[in-house]
Amino acid sequence: MRRLADQHPNFKVHFFYSLECPEGSNVVPGRITASILRSLVPDVARRRAYICRPVPMMQAVTEMLGECGVPAQLGETDRT
Repeated sequence: MRRLADQHPNFKVHFFYSLECPEGSNVVPGRITASILRSLVPDVARRRAYICRPVPMMQAVTEMLGECGVPAQLGETDRT
């Protein structure tokens, strides 16, 4: 993911760890929230999203995207 971000200026990646974060990393501790997502991506409702496993996280993020106004057809998972 970092390599893609380095190669494509419009590709942004943010890492969130719900458990302990590696020391000295650029990882955000805790789970992403709708509020954090809207602050990182103000136009999130117009963006496509790809969500990959684990399944409980996919379900939570899909729900969060709905709270942010992302239409269901713009959210894809590795199960679709």
